Amino acid sequence: MAVEPRPGPGADAETGDHKGRPYHGYWLIVAGFVTQFVAVGVTNYAAGPFLTPMTEVLGWTRAEFTIPRS
Repeated sequence: MAVEPRPGPGADAETGDHKGRPYHGYWLIVAGFVTQFVAVGVTNYAAGPFLTPMTEVLGWTRAEFTIPRS
C-alpha cells in the first residue's frame, strides 16, 4: 500500500502545481507587518499634541513624558 505525497501549501490539489501563487501564510505576515507599522506610527504622532500641555500641567520634563511610552 503506497502513500501518495500531499501537495505543499498553495498547490493545486489535483496536479500539485503552485502556478506562481505565494503561500497564503505570507499574506498574513504582510498584513500583520502593515498593521503594526500603522499602529506604531499613529501612536507616536497622536501623543505629540499632548506633549506641551501635559508637561506644563504636570510639571514633567519631556523625557518623563516620552520614556514610559517606549
